[in-house]
Amino acid sequence: MSQLTDYLRRLIDDVGATDFTDAALQVRLNKHRSFLDERIIPSEDEDDSLIFISAVIGNDGVTTKRILYMDSVVLESSPGTVIPPGEISVQDDINGVFTFSVAQDNVYLSANFYEVFDTAADIWEERIGLATISGKAKVGDEDIPKDKNYVEFCEMKMRFFRRSSSGSIARI
Repeated sequence: MSQLTDYLRRLIDDVGATDFTDAALQVRLNKHRSFLDERIIPSEDEDDSLIFISAVIGNDGVTTKRILYMDSVVLESSPGTVIPPGEISVQDDINGVFTFSVAQDNVYLSANFYEVFDTAADIWEERIGLATISGKAKVGDEDIPKDKNYVEFCEMKMRFFRRSSSGSIARI
């Protein structure tokens, strides 16, 4: 989870942990948390059963969406049979890439995953609301006057991270 909160801190300009505690960020991340339960994931290369990437089959049955920003990851060779930690060479929960020292026929993934960009957008929107209070604002260790420019800055950041609700614009 610390990798995830560190990444979120970079997105919201709070690397020095001056604006939010880890617990406060976890509350905001939980708003955008989902769960995968024993979802089979594909290998990266059909000839190689050592590297697997997380993916979810889309509604049309063809497209896939990478599942990123995970925690509480459990990898199984079949439902109920956990892959021993010694067989896992690399477990990159942030990017959804898993490398094994022993070839696997199948890998089933159970994990929490988070929409980190939506969480970042919510935090920037929260900062817009706080800008109505008189005084100074801080973004990280920088003092910014709470004026029109600050509100516009936060709005720009919020729109940057907020996913489009239409299909015509999509974040890659």
